[in-house]
Amino acid sequence: MNYTCVCCGVKISPLDIRNKIRAHEHEVSSFYSVSIDLIKSPTRASHVVEARHELWYRMVALEGRSSKWAANWTGHDHSSVLYGVKHYAGMLHGTPRDASLKDIRQAAQAPLLKLMEEAA
Repeated sequence: MNYTCVCCGVKISPLDIRNKIRAHEHEVSSFYSVSIDLIKSPTRASHVVEARHELWYRMVALEGRSSKWAANWTGHDHSSVLYGVKHYAGMLHGTPRDASLKDIRQAAQAPLLKLMEEAA
């Protein structure tokens, strides 16, 4: 079964999705200087929580994965993922805490769509 990339509409295989998520893990891990294992751990240290929220945001808002899928990937509860995605999106885009995932995905894609329009 293939999936459609939320950002560009390209059909990608499940293996490609796992590789994209692993790339996001490494980027977030490197940026925050936190190991991937620590991001996936239950620790509540603020710098780790920030990294975790960004990773969840990338999974859900940018890659189109569900909160349940992201929760299974990192070993957390889906409601924690929803909170983290909404919190990170609020900081990044100013979306309200009660914003839907659809609204958050649209806010995440807006800069990409603008760049694509400018390039055309």
